[in-house]
Amino acid sequence: LLKNIIAITFIAGTSIVFAGGTTNQSSNDSYLSDIYGQYKISYGSIDFSLYSGDAISSDREGANYLPVEFEAWVGKKLSSDLEGIVRLKYAKYNTLGQKGTSGPDDTPNKVFSAEGMLIKDYSNFTSYSALQYIRSREFAYNDRTSAEVYHTLFHGSLGGVYSQSDHNASFIGFGIASTSDETSSSAYVDEVIYLQLGHNIQITENLDFTLQHTEYQYEKKHSEGSDKDGREYQYSEANFNYRYHDYDLGLKFGRIDNNGPDFAHAKADTYMFSISVPFGSKSSKRTGLIVNNRPDIEFMNGFTAGPTDQ
Repeated sequence: LLKNIIAITFIAGTSIVFAGGTTNQSSNDSYLSDIYGQYKISYGSIDFSLYSGDAISSDREGANYLPVEFEAWVGKKLSSDLEGIVRLKYAKYNTLGQKGTSGPDDTPNKVFSAEGMLIKDYSNFTSYSALQYIRSREFAYNDRTSAEVYHTLFHGSLGGVYSQSDHNASFIGFGIASTSDETSSSAYVDEVIYLQLGHNIQITENLDFTLQHTEYQYEKKHSEGSDKDGREYQYSEANFNYRYHDYDLGLKFGRIDNNGPDFAHAKADTYMFSISVPFGSKSSKRTGLIVNNRPDIEFMNGFTAGPTDQ
């Protein structure tokens, strides 16, 4: 296998991610009553290595994905220190070949999400709370037949960004995503809990570097078997963003990893390129860090029930 997101024992691959650019700080308070935001398009690869005997090398699992993501967010100041954000995202995960031929991959292939956020500013700290709606589609395979299966997921999160200086900032996020969906033909994950840690360094006026790591724990559901609780996996990424005239160019490398005694052995490398176009007034640097580094729950929730966990 990413998201764009988007971390179990994963098989080696190569990955790059283009993440939409960070926003610039404004010293002019006139933007407080204005609308601002960003459009972003991303394209990349999620590449799982194959090992003999692993679930990913079975008939139903693909080893490589080519995600395409379209994302947009818009924000507005509600008061001098409070702002509201609405973020929309559509992603398509194209499977690049499959190991076997008995059925389609049972990871998500199309995902739509909508997220609302409240962001509160303090002197050197910014906090946020968010609620996200996610609708995903996958192909489930059972008894030599396949069918489309849809899952609805709700994701709540909170966190913040602390600025050590004008050029250094750290961020933390905690969240939980869950669904009440039932399905008779495929496994799925009905709960994901995660902790996200990251740090951003502004190298030059136009170049930013962000390093982050996210620990996930999930519960797998299947109508034909018992639940499997407490499984864990990790996602780490290095993200470069370059401001070129009115565009933000991004390049992101990620690593998905899972280690556990009863897990399918799977490791993946990811990469993605992106181009972002900010619009309207300028948002704060910390707002940009929060919105542009959201965990890829849309994909992570689905693939844990697919190639990394049979």
